[in-house]
Amino acid sequence: MHASMMSRMKELEARKMYVEETLKAEIVSEALQKTFWSHLAGARRQSGLCNGADAPLLFQRFR
Repeated sequence: MHASMMSRMKELEARKMYVEETLKAEIVSEALQKTFWSHLAGARRQSGLCNGADAPLLFQRFR
């Protein structure tokens, strides 16, 4: 392989790694948000403050 092709491959590999890590972070963030809101909705249901149906509405307000 030519040096320019190797350089390009390294650049593409680095970009791929960055995108993969970004996607992983996004997935973890979404999972944590869902977990948080499900716990919040559960706590609110237990306390009698809501029926849990308004949790998605609350989430939209803070986004």
